Amino acid sequence: MYSPLTSPLLSHISLVLTGGGSRGAYQAGALRGIAEVLGPSADSFPFSSVCGVSAGAINAAYIASRSHEFREGVAGVCQLWGELKSDEILKDDLVTMVTFAARWARDLTFGGLVHGSRANHL
Repeated sequence: MYSPLTSPLLSHISLVLTGGGSRGAYQAGALRGIAEVLGPSADSFPFSSVCGVSAGAINAAYIASRSHEFREGVAGVCQLWGELKSDEILKDDLVTMVTFAARWARDLTFGGLVHGSRANHL
């Protein structure tokens, strides 16, 4: 019986994980879902390569370091994100929030999000 999860094409799939703070926790949940769908075949690493940025790079590095046991790597990533508290991920004090809002307002008001000299090279 043919199953798309046992297809030779699966060996040519890369995993790319984006950045963005708490998105890393969502990625952990998605990885758990992939491991569940793969079932017993999740013991071997299902991706030909893995990469990430920021929080995604943390997850990618952890998963890659456990490539000999994908299910174990997923469990570790889920545990990592499950134990983090919000104050360990982002600053939510008043000074930080006001500074961030002021920079955002300045960027939107005076030239957008890309500095003019950088945009000229695009």
